[in-house]
Amino acid sequence: MVLFVARSLQGVGSAFADTAGLAMIADRFKEARERTRAQGIALAFISFGCLFAPPFGGFLYEFAGKAVPFLALSLIALMDGAMLLLIMKPVEVQAATSPGFQVSDAVEEKPKEKLHGTPIYRLILDPYIAICAGALVVANINLAFLEPTIALHMKHVMGAQEWQIGLV
Repeated sequence: MVLFVARSLQGVGSAFADTAGLAMIADRFKEARERTRAQGIALAFISFGCLFAPPFGGFLYEFAGKAVPFLALSLIALMDGAMLLLIMKPVEVQAATSPGFQVSDAVEEKPKEKLHGTPIYRLILDPYIAICAGALVVANINLAFLEPTIALHMKHVMGAQEWQIGLV
């Protein structure tokens, strides 16, 4: 039960992180061609991380100790946060001020029309989106159930070491 809860929380956290990252890219790159290229690169590195992390973590756990994979992950997260602070600087909007200009002299602007996206229920009811979402669920549910249990099977039945489990 603990494994199920832990894997569920990990999946939800990963979904939030991936979605937030792709949303930041979409916000940063306004042109469709640049945005598509940047999101493709981000998704490629997400996939690379999913492939590279288990063998790397298993290798570090086996040969460097239990704390080292977590310390390495913390260091990578710290570097990522520092790079985000350097690259994704917040934009500050400053009011135009000039000598003799007062706030009371400003002409009241009409409120900008807020853009509204498609409501989520309409997206879910779209047959193409429903088919793609269903295919993704069916394809990933096997991995979601097998991934944590294969490691236990390999350890108890086959006597595999941690780095071997991570590699597989």
